[in-house]
Amino acid sequence: MSKNKNIGAPARNKPSAGTLKRLIGMLFKYYKWQMVLVIACIVIFSLVSVAPALYIRTITEWIENAAANLSEGFSAEQCLAVYREYAPTLHKTVLTMVCIYVIGLAVNFTYNRVLAITTQSFLNTLRKKRRIKAGNPCHTRAYNP
Repeated sequence: MSKNKNIGAPARNKPSAGTLKRLIGMLFKYYKWQMVLVIACIVIFSLVSVAPALYIRTITEWIENAAANLSEGFSAEQCLAVYREYAPTLHKTVLTMVCIYVIGLAVNFTYNRVLAITTQSFLNTLRKKRRIKAGNPCHTRAYNP
């Protein structure tokens, strides 16, 4: 006797190949600007995630130069002179990195929030369409006492 774990369970239909295409089409039909905003935010977040790697090089060079100067036995005045030489670049670089991270944080929050709201609204729209198709347009909630 074979042991079937799905005894008594309803058979599940496999989604057709066009299901995903139809769902994405419906998303863009009802929530066009939200989906465009989400795609734009994802692209911006991807670019912002890559950008700090460029600034790490500048900071690393400054640290290496400072370490080399200290290991060579520079006096405090000489180290201060080196600091004054690199300080404007370092401050500008760190400030730029902070701005990039803040922009990335804001874009990430925005697209997550918009996508969560859009998903919930889209699911609600699908449920309403299913109820109307089933011939029960009166009930807008699953439980209506």
